[in-house]
Amino acid sequence: LLRTQGNVRIYSAGASEGQELISAALLLAESGALARSELLGVDCRRDAIEHARAARFAPDALTGIDATLRGRYFRPAGGKWVLAPELKQAMRWRVADLISFREAPAWDLILFRNVAIYLNDQHATKAWRNLCEQLRPGGFMIAGTAERPPKELPLTRVGTAVFRKST
Repeated sequence: LLRTQGNVRIYSAGASEGQELISAALLLAESGALARSELLGVDCRRDAIEHARAARFAPDALTGIDATLRGRYFRPAGGKWVLAPELKQAMRWRVADLISFREAPAWDLILFRNVAIYLNDQHATKAWRNLCEQLRPGGFMIAGTAERPPKELPLTRVGTAVFRKST
């Protein structure tokens, strides 16, 4: 995405406590593209969004992050690790319902992992449709490995749990 456009719009739908969007922010920061990218995390649970905004993690939550990256992007504070301010400021967080929430399209990448499996079929279909409408043609949606979009949507599987919207 960075090679073809230079800036990226990423939407984490069902963001929970923000780990996936924070990971995307780390990758963008490492590539020098964070300042020209837009990152939005949405979840219907206020407490999850408050946790995501705070970006405070127990030490064991960061064991998979390289020590150099951890030192560059996290600061120790009160027995926890806190995300560096420049990364926190690069992300927006919203409490909203994925079925009805609309943000200005078009997103280049939508992270919709392990959310649909918790919805009944009717609500999952509505969420997939709403998100697909907000995805730009040629954009990507990443789902959980057990999740599949409805067949009528213009999404083609291009990898394990990775779908691309038709152009």
